[in-house]
Amino acid sequence: MIESFSREKLGYPTQKPVALLQRIIRASSNEGDLVLDPFCGCGTTMVAAIRENRRWAGIDVSPFAVYHVIHKRLQPLAGGKVNIEGFPTRMKDAARMAANDRFRFEAWAVNLIFGLAPKLAPNEVKTGDGGVDGRGKFLNEVEGFEYRGVLAQVKSGTFGMEAVRAFARTLDDPTHRAVAGVFLTMKPTATAGMRAEAAKLGSFRLVGSSREYPRFSFWSIEEHFAGRTPDLPPLADPLTGRERRTFLETPTLLDPAGDSSADGTDLSAADGEVREPAADYDTGRPPRLDFTP
Repeated sequence: MIESFSREKLGYPTQKPVALLQRIIRASSNEGDLVLDPFCGCGTTMVAAIRENRRWAGIDVSPFAVYHVIHKRLQPLAGGKVNIEGFPTRMKDAARMAANDRFRFEAWAVNLIFGLAPKLAPNEVKTGDGGVDGRGKFLNEVEGFEYRGVLAQVKSGTFGMEAVRAFARTLDDPTHRAVAGVFLTMKPTATAGMRAEAAKLGSFRLVGSSREYPRFSFWSIEEHFAGRTPDLPPLADPLTGRERRTFLETPTLLDPAGDSSADGTDLSAADGEVREPAADYDTGRPPRLDFTP
C-alpha cells in the first residue's frame, strides 16, 4: 500500500504506488499493449500505463470515482483525451438511468453540480437520511455561520411543495451544519410558489465579500446539459478539503518520479485526515474510461 505521508495519496485505502504498477506493467506487457483495470478506483493503473506507453481502459461503478479520476489524474497526463462511456450524455439517457436505478442516478446527478470536477460527495446513507443525497463544503468561511456545509437533494420524478419545505427545514436544522443547499430535479419545473418558499431561507455571503448567494437553489439536469451551474461560491475538493484544481488549471499533477504533485500541492486532507471516497454503486452498467495514445 501507499504510505500515509506520500504526496501521491488521494484518500483511497487500497491505493498502490505508481512506481509499483509501472514495474508490474513493464514486466507483463509490451509498449502499445492494452492494460485493463476493471476496478480502477483512483486510477493508479492507468497513470502507470500512460507513462509506460500502453493503451488502457478502466472501469468503475462509482460516478464519484470516475469523475475524480478524470479531473485529478488522467486528463493532465492524457492531454484531455479521455472518453467516458456508461454515463448519460442526453436527457433521455438520464431519464432511463433514473427509471432503472434511482440511487445510481442520484449519485451521478450529485457529481454534476459545479461541472464534472466533483465538489459534492454522494450520501452513503440511502434511507432515513432526511432527503440528503450529497454533501460538500464551501472553500471559504461564511459570514454569520460556524460551518460551511452544502447539501443536495435529488428528485428524479415529480415533487410538490411539501418536498421543497422539507428540504428547507433540513437546511435550517443546525444538526446538518448546512449553509446552503441545491434542490436538483430532472427539468427546471419549480413553480413560482416553490421559489418563493425557498427564498424564505434568505441569503448568505462569504467573509470579506459583499456578494449575496441564495441559501436554497433550484437546479436541473436539463440546465447541466445546457452548461449552467448553480449560483454558489467555490466549494472545496471533497477528498482533500482544499481548492479543486482541474486539468485546465494544472498541466500535470504527478512528477515523472510519481511521488509528488508537480506544483508541490499536498494531496492529503488539510487537517491531516485521509478522506475516504464515496461508496461505490454496484448495480447497472459500470462507467468505462478509455484512452488510446
